Amino acid sequence: MDEAGLDVQVLSLNAPGIQAEKDASAAVSRAKAVNDLLAETIAKNPERFAGFAALPLQDPKTAAKKLERAVNSLA
Repeated sequence: MDEAGLDVQVLSLNAPGIQAEKDASAAVSRAKAVNDLLAETIAKNPERFAGFAALPLQDPKTAAKKLERAVNSLA
């Protein structure tokens, strides 16, 4: 990052990511795993990393809960 002149890198699951999962329960499970890994990675160097949460939009109520968790608990 230093060689490229980057101060902060925003990490995110690449497309299609969770959205390609047809099974809603699998999408929820995978979103949790991805977000936990993302939070762990950011916690190791929070001055250099930020992230976008993966949301299982196949289940809108759970997606809202996952977003709330990402903002309030994992941040």
